[in-house]
Amino acid sequence: GEPNERTTLIAGGTTYRLFKATWQPIFNDPNAPEIMKGFAKELTDMNKIVFSKTMKESDWENTEFHDTDPVETVKKLKAQEGENFMIMGSGSIIQQLSRANLIDEYMLIINPLVVGEGKPLFKDVKGLKLKLISAKSFALGNVVLRYETAS
Repeated sequence: GEPNERTTLIAGGTTYRLFKATWQPIFNDPNAPEIMKGFAKELTDMNKIVFSKTMKESDWENTEFHDTDPVETVKKLKAQEGENFMIMGSGSIIQQLSRANLIDEYMLIINPLVVGEGKPLFKDVKGLKLKLISAKSFALGNVVLRYETAS
């Protein structure tokens, strides 16, 4: 995105609770490693939109809750200028937004660990065409793949 654009994190309740439980204490810990504190600060400062039917409030700064349809809400948000959106985890929201063609770019991080189970990322998403933008591999075997949606 452009330098004057803000990034808003979109999450479901489960992912949000996990992020809050992990990153809020690191943000408040003076002894936390600097690299982790930096990421915790970015997440804390970032606007966070959480889709949840049960959660209504949080003490983590810059968080707002929606019990609305993610597709309709994101359509309205994307119509506003100067805002980028990021989803980490939140598979069911990714599936809903993918089916509605509301995701412009995907970043997939592949870890060299086979667990033999898990949730499919693109369940019930048909005909999604992606174009590889970049691929980067790391010494421990992780690979970061970036795709944009192809028309």
